[in-house]
Amino acid sequence: MRTVVSIVSHGHREELERNRLLERLRPLSVVLRENLNSESHRDCVGVSLFTNSSPRGFGANHNMNFRESNLTGNDWFVVCNPDIIADGEKIAELVGQAEADGEKLVCPLLWNDVARKYDDNIRPFPQFGTLALSLIGFSGPSRYSDQMATTSGYRDWASGAFLAIRADLYQYLNGFDERYFMYMEDVDFCRRARLTGHRLRSYTDIEFVHNAARANRQIISKNFAYHLTSAARYLVRNYAA
Repeated sequence: MRTVVSIVSHGHREELERNRLLERLRPLSVVLRENLNSESHRDCVGVSLFTNSSPRGFGANHNMNFRESNLTGNDWFVVCNPDIIADGEKIAELVGQAEADGEKLVCPLLWNDVARKYDDNIRPFPQFGTLALSLIGFSGPSRYSDQMATTSGYRDWASGAFLAIRADLYQYLNGFDERYFMYMEDVDFCRRARLTGHRLRSYTDIEFVHNAARANRQIISKNFAYHLTSAARYLVRNYAA
C-alpha cells in the first residue's frame, strides 16, 4: 500500500519552506505541482515536481497529480493544501485508522492557530438557504455544532484543504469534477462518494494546522466570483428538481 500526498502550489515556495511541510511529510511520496508558470520549486528534493504552462483549476490539478502517481487499489491519495502544517507520521496514522475501519474517504480536524479555533473544515451538505447566507458572510447555519465538528464520526463533507481518499474510490468517481474551477469540488466529491455508499469519516483525534486566508470572503474579488459560480453550479446540479 502506497500513500501519495498531492500539493498544488500557487507560488507558495516561501510558505512551504517556512512551515517545512515537504520535510515534515517524509518518508511519504509527494507530488508537487506549481500552478503558476514558475521555476520557484526547481531545486526541491525528494518530490515529484510538475509545472503547469497555464493555470488550471483545483480539481484539474489534483486529477493530474493522481494520474502521475500511478496509484491503484488500496493505495491512498492525500489532497493537501500548501498552507497545511502536517507530518508524514500522523498522515500514516490517519490512513491506518481508515484501513482498519474499512473507510475510503477520511479527514482530520484542522486547527487555525491565528483564530485559535478549529477551522470548520467538516460541514453538513449545503442547501440553497445556508449556502446563500454563507456567501454573504453568515456562515453559522452552514456549520456543525462545536460538539459535532470536534467529535469523530460520519459527516457530510470536508474541505479539500485536506482529504485522504483511497485510490479505488478516486478512480471510480473519476476524481474531482473539473467543471468546478475553484470551490465546491470537495462538496461535490463527498456527495458523489456518499451516493456510492462511501461516507466521509472524520477522525478528530488527529489534528493538523490550517491558517486559512479565506480569500473567498472578499466580495469584490476573483475568488468570490469563482465561489459564486461554483455554488450556482452545485445547486443547479443537485437541487434544480
